[in-house]
Amino acid sequence: MLSLHQTLFILLHLVAACNALVLADPSLTNAERLRRGLALKVPVLRRGTRTRQDISPSNLPTSWTGYVQVSTSTGIVGFLALGGRFTLDPLNAMQIKFTVSSGSGLEVTCVAGCSAANQQHVGLGTTTEGGIATVFVIAASTPRTGIVTNIGVPARLETPVWSFNAVSGSLGLTFTSGTGLSYSNVRISSDGTKLNVAPNNLLSGTTAATIRFIPI
Repeated sequence: MLSLHQTLFILLHLVAACNALVLADPSLTNAERLRRGLALKVPVLRRGTRTRQDISPSNLPTSWTGYVQVSTSTGIVGFLALGGRFTLDPLNAMQIKFTVSSGSGLEVTCVAGCSAANQQHVGLGTTTEGGIATVFVIAASTPRTGIVTNIGVPARLETPVWSFNAVSGSLGLTFTSGTGLSYSNVRISSDGTKLNVAPNNLLSGTTAATIRFIPI
């Protein structure tokens, strides 16, 4: 006949064996294990078989609509508004549409917040040859380049001035004068009110700026 000590020893071994079987039972959920005071199952890394789709020019859209955000080294200045000015309220900003056209490259139009007549081209203009160019909204159904007089004084206006990286959202502006001088220094005017592009000899008093597309 077994002594009490031997009986307890055997019972303890039986309980341990049962617990081991429970712990090894893969059908128990973690909720069931918690109710029984058992350790949670070891997480299992499951590798999917879905193939990642890379972003490439072949699968990007051909048009984008959004705002132009203007920043300096100290932070965000605002969104581009009519007349090359800035606003912190997107409702008062221009909605810009970038469209890749096989015939004319990148067309940039204002689709809202421009004036009474939207769908106008957005470009740069200056009244001084080789001078600072300011962002303009040009009332034209097609891209414009050259001298015009419909804004009160003779001015050189250009719309094919934008560069746009659809992946990063970065924007660039390049103005070319009638003498062939090209410059792409994006600046904020000396009074802090307008977005300009300035030649190297007219940077004094202006502030370097970066522009970025913000989709809506």
